[in-house]
Amino acid sequence: MLDESQWQNLINIYEGNPLWLKIAANTIQEIFGGRVREFFKYEQLYISEELGIILEKHWQRLSETEQKFITCLSQKMAPISIDKLLTDTQVSPQELFNAIKSLGRRFLIETKMQEQETLFVVLPIFRQYVVSSAEDLEKSHYI
Repeated sequence: MLDESQWQNLINIYEGNPLWLKIAANTIQEIFGGRVREFFKYEQLYISEELGIILEKHWQRLSETEQKFITCLSQKMAPISIDKLLTDTQVSPQELFNAIKSLGRRFLIETKMQEQETLFVVLPIFRQYVVSSAEDLEKSHYI
């Protein structure tokens, strides 16, 4: 692959996941002749059909509470607090804490510290999957 200065950006976007990076690298090679910079011109969070299938399997393994939590987080661009999550998801603190622990172990969310508050955010590639899936579902209801 070309554009070595963009490799770290690619690694960050795909969270260093070897399989996800391999899928992205194959796409970059096949469509853009290995030019990472050109790939980034169009869409940084490309989810191929193959990667979509993998992410769908992750989604299907989540509990209803975890799916609710991930969906809520995915709708927000900025990290969100536990208080806001409790309000938005309307689950008990225990359910939310269990979901946070489970999703953290699965590397689907990140914890961020801001001042004296803990905030949460969905990993970018999984967020893109959730948002795209919701949009596709919405579109199918209008057809």
